[in-house]
Amino acid sequence: MNKDKLYKNKMSMFDFIKGVAIFAVIYCHTLECWDSEPGFFPLVVTNGIFGACWIPAFMLSSAYWYKPKPVKNFTQTQAKGLLIPILQVELLLVPVYIITHYVKYGYMPDCIKGVYERWLGALIGNQDEFFIHSVRICNVGPMWFVVTLFVTSVIVNLIMNQDKIKNKLIPIMVFTVIGVLFGKFKWQIYCFSAAFAGTLCFYIGYRLKETKFLIRKWTKREYAMMWGLVLAGYIIIQLLSGAGLYSNAVYVVFCIPMGIMALRIGLCITKKFDNVFTRFFQKLGRYIIWILIVHTVEVLCIDWRWFKDWHVFAALPPHLSFAIVLAIRCLVVAVGVIIFAQMNKLWSKFIGDKNIFTDKISKMSIFKKSKI
Repeated sequence: MNKDKLYKNKMSMFDFIKGVAIFAVIYCHTLECWDSEPGFFPLVVTNGIFGACWIPAFMLSSAYWYKPKPVKNFTQTQAKGLLIPILQVELLLVPVYIITHYVKYGYMPDCIKGVYERWLGALIGNQDEFFIHSVRICNVGPMWFVVTLFVTSVIVNLIMNQDKIKNKLIPIMVFTVIGVLFGKFKWQIYCFSAAFAGTLCFYIGYRLKETKFLIRKWTKREYAMMWGLVLAGYIIIQLLSGAGLYSNAVYVVFCIPMGIMALRIGLCITKKFDNVFTRFFQKLGRYIIWILIVHTVEVLCIDWRWFKDWHVFAALPPHLSFAIVLAIRCLVVAVGVIIFAQMNKLWSKFIGDKNIFTDKISKMSIFKKSKI
C-alpha cells in the first residue's frame, strides 16, 4: 500500500467518528425526555461519560483540515458552507413548524411564539433555560453548534493571519478564558462563550495535523498521558457541574482530550476493521452537513416529548418506549439524508446538463464573435 493510500485510510477515522457521533447526539437528545424516569440513571451516567467527546471531536475534525487563508475569502466560504444552508432550511421550515405545533397548542399565537422561542433559543442563552418577557429560551437543536463552529473558525483564521503575533497560542488562550468566564451569563450569544472557548479546540485540531500526533504510533507513556488528561477533564467537569458552573464553554474546553481519544479510537477501529458497519458510518460522516440539517428539521418540526406527554406508548415499559422513539428519530434522520442526497444528485445533474447545453450553444456559429 502506497503512502497516499495509507494516509487516506487513516483519515477515514474522521468520517467514522462523525457518523457515529450524530446518532450519539440523537440518542442524547432522546434520553433527555426520559432521564427523570426510574431505572434510567445508568443510561444517564454512561451517556455523560461517552457523550462528552462528541462536540470536541466534531471541532477537532473540522480544524484538522484547516489551513490559514485570507480572512475575507475564508469567512465567505465558511458562511456559505455552514450558516447559509442551515438558515435557509430553518426559514423554509417556519410554516411546517407552525402547522405541527398548532396540532399541540390549538392556538395560533402560541405557535408564532414557539417560532420566536426556537430561533432565539438557537442563538441566545446558555445551557440553562430562562425567559425573556415570557418567551422561553433554551438550547435548541444543532443550530447553536453550527453558529459556534463558524465563529470559532473565523476567529482562529483571523489570529493565524496576524504576522505580528508570533505566539498564536496567547490570543487563543485569552479568547478561551473569556469564553469560560462568560459561559454562565444568560444574556449572551452562544458564539460569545462556546465559540470563544472553542478556539482552543480548533487550534489544537490544527496543531494535531501539523505535528502528526494523532496518526503516528503512540508510546505507552503517551497513552497513559492522554488517558490521564481524559480522566482529569471528566473530574473537573463533574466538580464544576456540582458547583453549578457547568456550561457549553466549559464542556468544549475540558473535553478536548476526550475528543482526541475518540478520534484515535476511530483510527484504530477503521484501521483494523473494514466491513459494512464501518463503511456505513464513514459514508454518514461524509454527509455530516446534511445530517445536521435533517436533525435540525426534525428537532424544529417535532416535539418528541409529545410521545411521552401524550402517553403514546403508555402501555409499554419506559425503556422500550424510549427505544422505539430513538429508532423512529434515527429512521427519520436516515430517510431525510437519503432524500437530500437524491435531491442533490438531481440538482447536480440539472446544473451539469445546463452547463453542457450552454457550452454547446456558445460554440454555435451564430453566437461566435465576428472576425473583423
